[in-house]
Amino acid sequence: MPLANTVAYFPARPDSGVGHRPYIDAVTAAGFGLSPEVLNQIETTALVGAAPASSTERRPVVVLTPGFRSVIALSTSLAEQLASHGFVVIAAQTDVVTETSHQRATDDDRSKRFAQLADILDGLDDPVLAALVGPLDLASVAVGGHSWAGSIAFNTSLNDTRIAAVFDLDGSLFGAAGTTPPEVPALLLVTLGGPGPDAVLRALTPRSPRMVAVGLVGALHFDVTDAASIAPLLGASPASIGLGSIGPEGTTDTSTIVLRFLEAALSSSPRLATGAELVAGLPAATADPFANAT
Repeated sequence: MPLANTVAYFPARPDSGVGHRPYIDAVTAAGFGLSPEVLNQIETTALVGAAPASSTERRPVVVLTPGFRSVIALSTSLAEQLASHGFVVIAAQTDVVTETSHQRATDDDRSKRFAQLADILDGLDDPVLAALVGPLDLASVAVGGHSWAGSIAFNTSLNDTRIAAVFDLDGSLFGAAGTTPPEVPALLLVTLGGPGPDAVLRALTPRSPRMVAVGLVGALHFDVTDAASIAPLLGASPASIGLGSIGPEGTTDTSTIVLRFLEAALSSSPRLATGAELVAGLPAATADPFANAT
């Protein structure tokens, strides 16, 4: 059966669907004190009820989750970019109501995240899902997301052989993931507009032959999400909501880098892309994010 609390993005038939999907649902927006009317000015490309484009080939899968106490809507641009290039994206909302009641993540929060991710991976072979989104390549499954979601993905990949690649968008790594190099292609995207790269990531990266790290100059933590592009609609200055000076390039460069990484990692001949490949032509990105770290 279709997976709970998820939205699927996939290559669709252009003549199908019944209108563009709202950027965020009204209940979730209200819970964060945001105006759905304002956010729905954002024009998405995803169509509600669209049928999958016909294909004789199975499509790689990306499971996408949000940061702690955050919403998956902030990764809409990334999901749409990946789907437009042939991926099936399962974007899952986490228990944001419970998480926002905690200042810091609890053991229960972590357990819920791991259980949700396991449920999603278990459900990928459901024929009902394939009928809705098209044929899935279950040997080419990537997992990742913003902030804390990246650490959940990295930790899960250490024990779940169904995961073929992982990516972490500006999150530290807790637990085993903070000391154990990943065995699958792994991407770290770090922001360089603040005090400097995380010490755990800086120490782990040189010991991890399957991991590539790149950085975004002038970016802060939420610049790797849609927040970097939609700040004007929220009626807030970038600084007031924790954004750096990179501007909308934070959103677009993030999507480009993740797409390039996944195209290499989940190809018919999987490989780890180089940092230079990932940031080519992106002036705000660097392939040496730890160069000036001390």
